[in-house]
Amino acid sequence: MDSPRTPSFATRPAAQLPPPPDPKVDPEGYLTSLQAVRQRSQLVFEKVRQGKGKCFTLDPGKIDDVIRYVVGIIKVCDHPKQANG
Repeated sequence: MDSPRTPSFATRPAAQLPPPPDPKVDPEGYLTSLQAVRQRSQLVFEKVRQGKGKCFTLDPGKIDDVIRYVVGIIKVCDHPKQANG
């Protein structure tokens, strides 16, 4: 079932990321890599979107708010001096 609204994502060319660490050599490095976090987050999101979440529910009307919140956290973590003045 599709949401009546599509979240507004900024359109940019996809950045080339370095490959994640090999999970057999560096499991912790792999699990904390951007690729692993994105992959696992997508799996959870799809389950919740289908109504099969055990710990989460989805309010499609709040997706844009969540995006703004997460982007704000990324900006604060990426540029702590700018965020603090």
